[in-house]
Amino acid sequence: MSFPVDPAIPALKAFETQGVVSVLAAAGVSEASGVELLQHHPGRRCVFVVWAKGRRVVVKVFSASEDAGLQARLYELLEARGLASGRPPTVPAPAGYAPGHLLIANEWLVGPSGSDLIDAGRVNLAAHLAATWLRASAGIRADFLPVCNLGRLLTRAERHRRALAGADAALGAEARRCLDALRSRSPGGGALTLRHGSYYGRHVLDVGGGPGVLDWDEACQGPIELDAGDWLAWLERHAGRTQPPERVKEAAAIFRQGIADLVEDEALRWFQAQSLLKQAEYFVRKMPTGWRDRAAALLAGAQNLNARTAGRLGA
Repeated sequence: MSFPVDPAIPALKAFETQGVVSVLAAAGVSEASGVELLQHHPGRRCVFVVWAKGRRVVVKVFSASEDAGLQARLYELLEARGLASGRPPTVPAPAGYAPGHLLIANEWLVGPSGSDLIDAGRVNLAAHLAATWLRASAGIRADFLPVCNLGRLLTRAERHRRALAGADAALGAEARRCLDALRSRSPGGGALTLRHGSYYGRHVLDVGGGPGVLDWDEACQGPIELDAGDWLAWLERHAGRTQPPERVKEAAAIFRQGIADLVEDEALRWFQAQSLLKQAEYFVRKMPTGWRDRAAALLAGAQNLNARTAGRLGA
């Protein structure tokens, strides 16, 4: 196959000059017999699926800005904790690493994602799996990862606000009110621990008896409410396409119950509200049918969470 041309990702040139089979073998993935490109994020990373010894392996090659070494350390940490065996709860088991090529390989996890489960009407199972992983990984310290602090989150939220305002003035005004409410208080939350950083249903698989969690490219340190809020906001956006509101509320309640003793309620509302801004911005990027109304509904949900927290603080 031909590989993308991306000078920022050194492994791509090595694949062409040294041969992909040779580079993969040096990384620990021997007898590769087929390679397929899954994703290319220009200037950042490429993702391939490789067939080797009768199994599939996911190979990610990075630019220097992405720091493949952090990813390798993360998988080593989770393997040491018994959370990278391929048996749930698990992340993809490590299959190889070539630091000189900024290349990491992991075993392929098989199973329907939370998105698939919800579209099939199995909303509660998706919620249970997401909560199970957060419980299994609670308290893991990863001091080598960047901290997802308040400033970083609010800067990201401002980008979402601008995108919403650029698409629709009314959405932009509502997003500004949401952002002002978020800025008016500190979220609090638990200790800084390992966080996925983009904890959405498409990254949480049912691997038979428990969760398998993929795509740790945004991994960071943060309170557990960061991932929990991301998942709840994603649920509201994704499940709202195919499931009635009462089913979405039921799944959200199951998820919250599964982590109730791990989270602070006010912090969870703050993180969910800021994540709803991102989910609303999704609609102005993709512009599916009814995108204005759907984005407005998510922003209204964020404002409701903000109002509930403000009411408690003022009580």
